[in-house]
Amino acid sequence: TQRRLEVLATGRPIIFDGSVDRRWEETKTQLQDAGYDWFMIELGLSKEFLVRLLNSTGRSKFVETQLDNYLQHHQEFAAKYDEDITLKITDDTFKDRLRVSAEALEVFIAKRS
Repeated sequence: TQRRLEVLATGRPIIFDGSVDRRWEETKTQLQDAGYDWFMIELGLSKEFLVRLLNSTGRSKFVETQLDNYLQHHQEFAAKYDEDITLKITDDTFKDRLRVSAEALEVFIAKRS
């Protein structure tokens, strides 16, 4: 989008959250054109884990109506863009996702310094 291009032109760091995967090809091209590196975190959680998590946080309607479509889309995205993913959070690392992400980000920054 135009707003994204304006932000990229500033050279400042930018965080995309949520549904960047729906427009990743375009976003990736814009990042490359602007000379940005990206740090992409994938939540590669199992269906069983997601069902427990969503039900425990009051989002059982999502489980019933959207989870299967979400998982299919996510799996297709992760397979297609595996090389673009910097960190994969799994069922086993989800509890410590903030620490794991911070550590991986430190390594990512150090490699570029």
